Amino acid sequence: MKTLQIELPPEVSKEEARLLLAIKLYELGRLSLGQSAKLAGYSERAFIELLGKYGVPVVAYSSEELREEVEGRKNLLLLTAHVSKGIIYQRLRLKLRGDYNAVSVSGS
Repeated sequence: MKTLQIELPPEVSKEEARLLLAIKLYELGRLSLGQSAKLAGYSERAFIELLGKYGVPVVAYSSEELREEVEGRKNLLLLTAHVSKGIIYQRLRLKLRGDYNAVSVSGS
């Protein structure tokens, strides 16, 4: 690790300067979350909380990545709903026929 020496104004503590440097380097993508937390002298969990306090997102998606993520989750929800509907329909049909033990459905 490199060493940097700077003179700080009296109103800025060494700890605050380290934290702000770590936050900015994380925000710019120059350091990972773990590297930034270590530089600032915090655990990753505490550093994540500080990122929130300073308005820096922990995960920054591009608009395309966000669109893909939302689309993928939407498709997963639709598939889950479709499968659930099919299982419910199958159980209801068996019940109406009085054939309760004909088909074993996972999760029942």
